[in-house]
Amino acid sequence: MSITLYGQPSCGPCKPIRKKLDAEQVPYDYVDISNNPAAVARLRDAKMTGTPIIETETDTFSALDTDKLNAAIEHTRAQSAPRPSVQPATSLETGR
Repeated sequence: MSITLYGQPSCGPCKPIRKKLDAEQVPYDYVDISNNPAAVARLRDAKMTGTPIIETETDTFSALDTDKLNAAIEHTRAQSAPRPSVQPATSLETGR
């Protein structure tokens, strides 16, 4: 799962959201909508008009919704955590 944060230079809440994502060490993409008309049009079509906006594979919401933001962070962290490698079973007969 990945997180995309849509923001703009004049977005005051975007900075603490980026700090939170950085502090939580989850991967995310930042899209500056001030120079991305295609992203603005797509977000408007989704009825999202104010930044910050978070988009995940399953949801698009205002990043000011802390419950959804925290859930997205936890889900992303779980998805990006390294998987333990599986060691081959040893044979009881040969001791290897």
